[in-house]
Amino acid sequence: MRIVHLTDHYQPWMGYQESYLPQEQQRIGHDVSVITSNRYAKKAKKLIEGGNPKPGTYFEQGVKVHRLPVWFELPTQAGYLLMRGLRDQLAAIKPDVVHCHNILHITGFLAALYQQELGYALVYDTHMSKLNVFHAWESPLRKQIKAWVYKLEAWMTRPWIPKRAKLFVAIGEPEREFVEWVYGKSCPKVEIVRLGADHRKIDFQWQGRQKIRAALGWDENTIVLGHAGVLQPSKQCEMILQAAAQLQSENTGILLIGRIDSEYKEKLVKLSRSLGLEQKLVFQDFVSKDELAGWLSTFDIGIWPGDMTITIIEAMAAGRPVIAVGTPYSQALIEDVGAGYLFEKNQQEELNRLVQAFVFEPEMRSVIGQRSRSAVELHWNWEVIADQFVGLYQQAIEENRKG
Repeated sequence: MRIVHLTDHYQPWMGYQESYLPQEQQRIGHDVSVITSNRYAKKAKKLIEGGNPKPGTYFEQGVKVHRLPVWFELPTQAGYLLMRGLRDQLAAIKPDVVHCHNILHITGFLAALYQQELGYALVYDTHMSKLNVFHAWESPLRKQIKAWVYKLEAWMTRPWIPKRAKLFVAIGEPEREFVEWVYGKSCPKVEIVRLGADHRKIDFQWQGRQKIRAALGWDENTIVLGHAGVLQPSKQCEMILQAAAQLQSENTGILLIGRIDSEYKEKLVKLSRSLGLEQKLVFQDFVSKDELAGWLSTFDIGIWPGDMTITIIEAMAAGRPVIAVGTPYSQALIEDVGAGYLFEKNQQEELNRLVQAFVFEPEMRSVIGQRSRSAVELHWNWEVIADQFVGLYQQAIEENRKG
């Protein structure tokens, strides 16, 4: 099968879905290419030196990547952009299926616009939900304006995207609800295929754990509460500090891994001072895929009190028990497979109780950590997920042939 993954920005070293899927699908024998821009996403630019790559064709982590020049890019967080030469590149590859990693973007619209002429089956996936689009710190007016914009985008693309796509794929129930909300009755069928982890590369690494703990001044008696991902207010890391404070233990560490802006970092530092935790709180900047397993293995308990992130699954791959806010997504990912516990959003006392249970029951941490690893090996890994997508591609190709 000739597969094209189409995405505005592509940073394979960051380890997102759009980098793991092409690699895994190529590994199992498909002809896979990525078409993207010669721009990195804003958050990725902060992690590298040397600026954006030049237009051209490259092999990046073993996958052929066509980087196209850009006509323009809007100065928004999402970075909407218009690539030059997209139609010609698609025509040259002649894909059986195009997997578009953007729906409400210019690129997503163009993929639908060219679909009938070039004859490929078209599949979209979405990670957008009301949970990560409308943030708690935004004013009601700002949220309403964003809702109008997304509804307008859906209305403008309705004659093309929903009619020419054979399938929408969401990573979870909130994401499915969001795309059904913006497109309404014109929304095609939405399948759910969840995210995963690289279970071959990420597992529990005892030596990495010992090395990092020693460097941070922690030993095996230290109970480390950890969180990984982009650190921003919607992640509600304040709740982790509050949970650590109620333990009233000298043998507690708090490890927050990921990029963080100065304002939010200062807020967390001030809170740690007020709680007497300043010496126990450690910030670690972005960690590469090659180093991630060691850092996640440093955790005793992984905690995600706010927005969900793929690093939850990666912590599970490292055999860590996890605690997360309860959503339909986290219930399927964590609770249904016995990989940890969920609590109701913003309920600090409930989180405190769960943290205490894990801290004082090391055997329970071990058992649930083993379940976490088993769940990733059985369900939440890119080998399984790539195969699920290939099955959906085959259905889309058959429907496309029928017209």
